[in-house]
Amino acid sequence: MAMDNWIRSLPKVDLHVHLEGTIEPETLLYLAEKNKVVLPWTTVEAVQQAYAFQDLADFLQIYHQCTQVLRNAEDFYYITLQYIRRSAAENTFHSDVFIDPQTHRDKGIHLEAMMDGITAALREGARQYDYSMGFILCFLRHRPQREALEILHSLGPTRAHFSAIGLAAKELGYPPHLFIDVYKTAHAMGLYCTAHAGEEGPASYVRSALFDLKVHRIDHGNAIVDDPTLIDYVRSQSIPLTMCPLSNRALHIVDDLSQHPATALLNDGVCVTINSDDPAFFGGYMTENLSAMVEHAQWSKNEIAKVLHHAIDHALMPDHRKQSLRHRLTQAL
Repeated sequence: MAMDNWIRSLPKVDLHVHLEGTIEPETLLYLAEKNKVVLPWTTVEAVQQAYAFQDLADFLQIYHQCTQVLRNAEDFYYITLQYIRRSAAENTFHSDVFIDPQTHRDKGIHLEAMMDGITAALREGARQYDYSMGFILCFLRHRPQREALEILHSLGPTRAHFSAIGLAAKELGYPPHLFIDVYKTAHAMGLYCTAHAGEEGPASYVRSALFDLKVHRIDHGNAIVDDPTLIDYVRSQSIPLTMCPLSNRALHIVDDLSQHPATALLNDGVCVTINSDDPAFFGGYMTENLSAMVEHAQWSKNEIAKVLHHAIDHALMPDHRKQSLRHRLTQAL
């Protein structure tokens, strides 16, 4: 408990969180009632019981059902501010947030409306909690590349909100090279590039993300433990991995956190970070994810300090903000 409190007190940065994945069961039911959306569940307990996932595909099906409660800018404002308040309460001061336009476009919600709500909440969060966010325009890998290209080319004024692009959703059967043209376009636009790879997919998917898409960081990246030459490359290039222990356990990517690859990779000099992914679905925000590595993998304060410094170094934020958070973290440690 003392270690949990210490972790909670530290300034933290979350580099890998999906906005829709922060919708807590109570919020889900509130928005469903507000927007007259019929869900398979009517109580918080029923929602929580549904969050016993068999695998990534099972999770994504339920996740998609939950996104249906979001209908307008006001809803995006609401969930964003709820998330910021919860994060600030555990001394998380910045997050790099994945924004998924494709799911909501299917419901007739335009990216402009989404960002109106999200950025209004961020302004409030910055004022109240000194909170900051980096926004990652996230594409769904099971959707065609042409759709992602169309969105990139039609961003208009919303381009100003985004620092990066990402690639997520079901990994197996959708290797990174299918999105080469999207990433070429993103690089030409000056966007930072990241991609989910090596979560349920093999090390070859991580290799493809690095060499075909030329990403700057890898989301998850667990599978690189199967490729020593890839580990050497990631370490030599200081490429960060945004690893998510509780997510991996919930989706049975890793059943025993004492065996989570983050430990061996961190000890091998890889730039590992610990993040929450979809915290409302997987049972924990930053404090719970870090505490889980202490409990199950016997991480010490030294490992915690390393991953927190790594996260600040690679966050989508201005240098002066990084310097401020580094100072806060050093003082707290």
